[in-house]
This record gives sequence, structure tokens and C-alpha cells, in this order.
Amino acid sequence: MHAPNPALRATYSGFVNESATSLTGTLSCSTRANTTSPVGGYPITCSGRSSTNYSITYVPGTLKILYANGGICNGDAGHQILQPVNADGSSVWKQGRTIPAKFRVCDANGVSIGTPGVLSSFMLVQIIAGTVTDVDEVVSSTTPDTAFRWDTSAQQWVFNISTSGQLAGQTYVYSIHSTTEAISVFASD
Repeated sequence: MHAPNPALRATYSGFVNESATSLTGTLSCSTRANTTSPVGGYPITCSGRSSTNYSITYVPGTLKILYANGGICNGDAGHQILQPVNADGSSVWKQGRTIPAKFRVCDANGVSIGTPGVLSSFMLVQIIAGTVTDVDEVVSSTTPDTAFRWDTSAQQWVFNISTSGQLAGQTYVYSIHSTTEAISVFASD
């Protein structure tokens, strides 16, 4: 998203005793996707080559526009859980706390994207007996959410995890889903 399209090209198959170098004409491939197109798939169509020995059939391709994967996003890590939750899963919280799970989805220029629908879900995917340590992390939120909210000042998504219904001595593994990927989040009680 927000990056120029890559060079579009075609591959050929089915030649007998010849190769694509025997074709005449100039290959032309296009797509309607541009630097402002949203995440998704866009058809690629090609034309322009011919042969006296072959009938050429072009099969449409697909250009997939994704969010930037990793890297720096607004000066911090992109596509991984942000503080106060440790990305390595070593955060430990006391019961009854509300922990803000913070996350950024970036475009190709490292700019955080706050478009509604970018993040589709935040869900508990696993409970593991035991914790990695008995440290109690600092909590900076008190309001549990039922969905992600966009924090305009910090340019990040926030989902507040309530630990009031969780058991002590367990590690809870959450997954954040965007329209193109899933990221694991660990929080221990």
C-alpha cells in the first residue's frame, strides 16, 4: 500500500523446439492498481506478443497489495505488539488488570494506517499452564474494550485486555488479525 507497482511481466510455456525469444511484438501488461489502491487483489492483463507458429493465450494474473511487513512504523516496530506488552511473550500481569495491547499496521512508507477494518479481530487462541516469570508489569490503561480502537495521537491500534476473568499462573496467547496476517501476543497472569 502506498508503493509503486512492481514491473509487470509474463511467463511463457508450451514451446516445442523454440522459446519465448521467437515471439514478435512488444509485451504490454497492466493493472488498475496504483499507489493509492487499498489492500487487496487486482487483475493483471497482458497482450502484444504473437507468433507464426503458436496461438498465444494470455492467462490473467493477480497483483496483491499488502501492508508493509515489519520494519519501522512511525518510529517504532511495525507489525508486532508494542509496549507495555513484551513482543517476546515475557510480560506478566496481576489478575484484575486491564492491559493495552498496542499494534501498528504500516504502509510501504512506514506510515501507520488507521483505516477502519485494517484490524479484523483480537482473540484468545491458547492457554498454557505456567508463566515465564513472576514480574508484575506496569499497567497504563483501565478501560476494557470489545474491539480495537484507533489512537490518533499515538497513531496506533489499541485493544484493552481485561485479566479479571483469567486464572493466575497461566500464559494466555492472543492473536491479532489484520486483513492480511496474524500476529501472536502473549500475556501471563
